[in-house]
Amino acid sequence: MFDRLSVGLSEIRQDLAFALRTTVFTPGFAAASVTLGTAVGAVAAVYGTADWLLARPPTGVVEPERIVELTLGEVGRPDLPKYGFSYPQYVAFEEIQDAFDEVAAYAKVSSMVATEDDGFEEAVTQWVTGSYFPLLGIEPHLGRLITPDDDFDGAPGRVVISQAYWRTRLGSRSDVIGSTLRFGPDVVTVIGVLPPEFEDSRLDWNGPTQVWFPMGSASSFRSMAGMLTMRQTFFRVLGRLPADRTHEQAVEMAQRWPPDLPELSMTSFEPNLIEMRSLSATRIGRRDQARSFLAALVVVSGLVLLAAAASVANFLLGRAGRRRAELALRAALGASRGRLGRQLVTESTILAGATAVVAAVSAWGVAWVLAPLPRTYLDVSFRHEELTTLGAIDGGLLTRALLVGCAATLLIGVLPVFGTFRDPAHALKASGPAWGWGRFRFSLRHGVLTAQIGLTVLLAATATMFGRSFAAALDLPAEYRDPSSLMIARVRPVTLSREESGVFFRTLLDRVREDPQVRSATISVNPPFAGAVSAFARPGSDDRPLTVPGATGGPG
Repeated sequence: MFDRLSVGLSEIRQDLAFALRTTVFTPGFAAASVTLGTAVGAVAAVYGTADWLLARPPTGVVEPERIVELTLGEVGRPDLPKYGFSYPQYVAFEEIQDAFDEVAAYAKVSSMVATEDDGFEEAVTQWVTGSYFPLLGIEPHLGRLITPDDDFDGAPGRVVISQAYWRTRLGSRSDVIGSTLRFGPDVVTVIGVLPPEFEDSRLDWNGPTQVWFPMGSASSFRSMAGMLTMRQTFFRVLGRLPADRTHEQAVEMAQRWPPDLPELSMTSFEPNLIEMRSLSATRIGRRDQARSFLAALVVVSGLVLLAAAASVANFLLGRAGRRRAELALRAALGASRGRLGRQLVTESTILAGATAVVAAVSAWGVAWVLAPLPRTYLDVSFRHEELTTLGAIDGGLLTRALLVGCAATLLIGVLPVFGTFRDPAHALKASGPAWGWGRFRFSLRHGVLTAQIGLTVLLAATATMFGRSFAAALDLPAEYRDPSSLMIARVRPVTLSREESGVFFRTLLDRVREDPQVRSATISVNPPFAGAVSAFARPGSDDRPLTVPGATGGPG
């Protein structure tokens, strides 16, 4: 037994040594491994990034597939934006709905200035009903979370903070529970810290939420007065489906509720339809733009992978054709099919291993290039924390991509064994890897070479069109081509009255314009290209209101 084991280990060492000599130092080996590895890594990174932005539900949520977001719409107008509810509508909806185990509402507002001691920081805030965290199934990291007992009209200012806010703004203080923060002129008490795995369910243009307030406490804050009474679509509603109810059944049940909801004001549509979407579909803003760009990127990277695979297959088949005579001679001298097959598997494994290393490096590099995409599609231009897709490339995704590439490499690598033992005499005389039955013979290498040329031409044409479209999208007017000459600052005089704020901004603008290094200056509600802040309605040709996004800016 030990003798057989010793012989087997000796043969394995011989196979490995021979495989290293015949692969690593073979012309084209490095090019083949780099080509295929780079393509596999790039496709994995592109797919992972697209999945992160478009299909992956938020982490840390219990059974996210059973949670849906509800929006109002109008029958016959599928092009309408996804409108939320007013708070009075949510209160009525909570009473009449019978399709969900739990429902909750939240409102994500513009960044408020948070202060502690003498420091000023921005924080993305969210106002949630007491059922919000129980619906998501979240457990606290420290302290406790907001519950229905905290959510009543005039409730005191109690807040829950994110793990990132606790670490980066409060230094991971162990005594944070019970400490106070100031939001503008109001004081709030920290009651809990969220776990590190929790991710905000909606990454809109404000970015991930950092601080959560009970909805009912809004009436206690001077800056939020009237939020709970206004009849506008300011609130998003979530529902958790029962285990025995499908999405389609819930949608059908929901169509009974719109007539019983309070009316809205200042709307350009008739809210007579309730739509539902999964959390993954509502995770980011500008979803359609992201989907269009990423779809094109996936197509181009897929073509790159196919061209790379064809190139490597052509290399392996050409190498196999040159080695068929060698393998046939070894077979004639007594080498078994198993021994030759093991030798070829060892050689292919070395190539696959080198490809895997290159793929891992390539995946990280491409993921690093694509990592800023969330900032592009969420428009989080005034954020302190980085929001990237680097975490989208996990080991499981890369492993699956590598398994496919390795399997193909191994399959093509062992093909010469079959032709060698079927007709050794012909294998000794043949100059190419041709296979056949009877009089019909064909060359697999020629077929692969033809496919490689076709894929290369298709890839070149597609990449050229994609590159031109991408360059055109980035081509800005001359006055915007030098962003280094444009400075944007956000100023929030939160402790001033409306009249005092007007005087402050006029004085600030005058002083900035007096600076000799400033060519021009103005005031705007939001920065250039950052989206609209309001909407105006006018009668359209079909006698329906036409919503027109608008932004406010001063002269110049």
